[in-house]
Amino acid sequence: MSKSKLRMHAGFTLIELLVVIAIIAILIGLLVPAVQRVREAAARTATLNNLGQVGKAAHLAHDQSKAFPPNFWTFGGSKTALTFHTHLLPYVDQKPLYDVVSPSNPSSGGIVSVYLSTMDPTPNNGGINICNFPVNARIFYSQGGFGPQATMLTQDKSLKPKMPGSFPDGVSSTLLFATKYATCGTNGGSLWLDPQFNALTSTTAATFGHGSTGLQGWQPGVPQAACSSTLSQPQSFTSQAIQVCMADASVRSVSFGLTPASWQAVMTPGGSDHTGSDWDQ
Repeated sequence: MSKSKLRMHAGFTLIELLVVIAIIAILIGLLVPAVQRVREAAARTATLNNLGQVGKAAHLAHDQSKAFPPNFWTFGGSKTALTFHTHLLPYVDQKPLYDVVSPSNPSSGGIVSVYLSTMDPTPNNGGINICNFPVNARIFYSQGGFGPQATMLTQDKSLKPKMPGSFPDGVSSTLLFATKYATCGTNGGSLWLDPQFNALTSTTAATFGHGSTGLQGWQPGVPQAACSSTLSQPQSFTSQAIQVCMADASVRSVSFGLTPASWQAVMTPGGSDHTGSDWDQ
């Protein structure tokens, strides 16, 4: 057998093998970040889609009862005081769950996929009763100075926002939902069925914007253990932007560069405050 034929069957040399391994390693190094970016983009899209579905559900509830559900009270003929998101259950294809839930019994709840974001790294308890899209409590504040009422219960009994009169700044300029960690700090979070909520002392209700700190913006991509456990601030899942749903059910990502004045303008439904040019960036 000739030397050329012997070489053809000798396989790779050590140098050739190392070159092949190096090329494969480079390709993997290029592929992994690309796959990660695709996954993150898919998660953002899914989050915005779910936000939009919740916004549309709020509008369906409004169309039927001529008002948005309250933070916590009876609504649409119900005899039981329930949270905003619990009242939305029939409008997100969860009527059987709505029929059995009890605010005093967390085990009567369940997983509502449209209330969840795959961007949240913190969900616990298998997603049961978790809501990543809390509602802006500022909409339920007094129409005078938009300051907090003595209790949410008094507030909710007296004010159920209707459109368009309760939104002087316009529904497209008023924030309805934003993202929030499912669990936050040691005792905070966001639950659509919260047994403490009717005691008005909960730190886990699916709401935000309470008190003067509610106008200070959101926490951008903070670690779960370091995020605010109060009801005042929502959180973004990245340091770049937060996903929100406006009162007209439109959705968008809001950059961290948004000024406090523009955030306050979208948080409050009236007051003749307006967003700056940064809102459109």
